[in-house]
Amino acid sequence: MNRHPLFRLVLSLSKSEKRHFKLSQPYSSQRESQYVRLFDRIEKSRPSKEDELMEPFAPNQHGVLKNQLFHKVLDSLVDQHREGQVYGEVQLLIQKSDVLYQRRLFQAAEQLLKKAAKKASKFELFETLITIYQRLKRLYIFILGVGERAHHIQRFWELEQKAISQLANLREMEWLSMQVFDWYYRHHYASNEEEKQAYFRLLEHPFLQDIKLAESFSAQVIFLNTLGLFNDCIGEKVTCVQCRADLIQLYQVHPHFIKARATQYLAVYNNWLLGLIHLKDYPEAWKALEQAISFPQQLGRALKGEEEMMWFRLYHALRLEMYIRQGKFQAAVDSIPETKAEMERLGKKLNEVFKFPFYYFFAYAFFALGRYKEALDWLEPLIHKDDLTFRTELFRFARLLHLALHFELGNHELLGALCRSTRRYFKKSGTLNAAEELLLDFWRKVPHADRRMALQALGKELRIVAQDRETTAQLHHFHYLAWIDGHLYSRSFLQAYQLANRS
Repeated sequence: MNRHPLFRLVLSLSKSEKRHFKLSQPYSSQRESQYVRLFDRIEKSRPSKEDELMEPFAPNQHGVLKNQLFHKVLDSLVDQHREGQVYGEVQLLIQKSDVLYQRRLFQAAEQLLKKAAKKASKFELFETLITIYQRLKRLYIFILGVGERAHHIQRFWELEQKAISQLANLREMEWLSMQVFDWYYRHHYASNEEEKQAYFRLLEHPFLQDIKLAESFSAQVIFLNTLGLFNDCIGEKVTCVQCRADLIQLYQVHPHFIKARATQYLAVYNNWLLGLIHLKDYPEAWKALEQAISFPQQLGRALKGEEEMMWFRLYHALRLEMYIRQGKFQAAVDSIPETKAEMERLGKKLNEVFKFPFYYFFAYAFFALGRYKEALDWLEPLIHKDDLTFRTELFRFARLLHLALHFELGNHELLGALCRSTRRYFKKSGTLNAAEELLLDFWRKVPHADRRMALQALGKELRIVAQDRETTAQLHHFHYLAWIDGHLYSRSFLQAYQLANRS
């Protein structure tokens, strides 16, 4: 399809970004109007061939037009989003001071550099701080007399050395953290003592022993993030959640970083709240969720871009999950219209990755209430998604729930074919764990077996393999043991689920 990055860049723009680009383009010459004409053709096209979009323009101009329009769109985006970004503001102050320096307006240049230094220091822009102090040292050669010069230049040299030390400390923390995260992505959770020891060896560095060795807020954030992941991977869930709570507290002690790094803060908050849910500390989790409602007010401005998406996922998805974990399935279903309305308001801003977990939980809630056809409708987008590049575990959960739905609907003649296609899908997305093997084997055989005996055998075997971490995750996302008990003791899934939660 389209090869030049220009085409994907233009199609990725929001309405406000497109408008800003067009308003920023002059129409004083034919060349300038050609840029807008090409922009309009790309904007209005559905994925079309690059050659077709370029037809109205002279062939010898195609390369120049595409390259120059690409950079004009980038310039427009940088200009539009520079306001409110600390790094951009500081860089602009430095550029202005350079202009004043070149015109020998040294005192005016000094004031701008000091303002830039104050802001860069507050937000820990260490590399930029080093640049600012170097410029101030150069500037003071012209501002001060010989007697005063050495003292002030020494002061800026010391500040520069501090910034260099903090930057080195931060880079070391980043490297150590990267090794832990890389090990996690390759090996995931420790399932035995040997795998635990591998994680412990990664934390042997002194910097990962004491948060006091982290010389900046940014380094402390990395320390707590790394320690949280470490404890999660070795099964210390309570300590992991405490690390995340400490991280929230750290941000709240430095509120300007919440505003400057809103998406990072929301990610931290989401992980903390999710940890509370997994610990079944629902009173604290509901309290945290209620506090999350006021996040836009706490920020003091409207949420924008990725911030809006992350807040939507944090509040709506975790509220839904808490209803389900507590067996409040009717409340979960009652919350769906509000969540759907918010999805519609966000429109194309909300990509598929954000929507899929909602579809699964919607289906789960309807299933629990015995509304199987509605549950099936919500599962359809997940069942027919063949992309194995993201959230594969979610699609695996969905396909098993899909089998349970057809079992409940009495579509037993479909189960054999569905089990075969599900098995093929699982093999494409990874190996089958013990729970998946048991469930697929159950649904394949149950239409031709004694149902009660098959359910009893499945329940017994699932309880045996439930100690495995991967199996625990499978059972965490659908309570198969409650579902089995419901069938064995003539209870609804809702009744069986609530009884299992109380035991």
